[in-house]
Amino acid sequence: MKNTSTNVEGELGRIQFEGYGEAADWLPYDSTWSMIAPVPEPSTYGAIFLTAGLALVAYRRHRATKKAA
Repeated sequence: MKNTSTNVEGELGRIQFEGYGEAADWLPYDSTWSMIAPVPEPSTYGAIFLTAGLALVAYRRHRATKKAA
């Protein structure tokens, strides 16, 4: 298996950010950094709660029609 870590470091050095001058740069990753967990966007939470709410309404209607019969 080929070691690609040196290739990646070389390629990262070639990336340039336009409009930032020398201010934008890659920071090295070491053991003092913590991983940031991705957080879903608010629209994702909205879709989850909307689906849960609709499922609850459908369940209650189904249960009500079953009791009436």
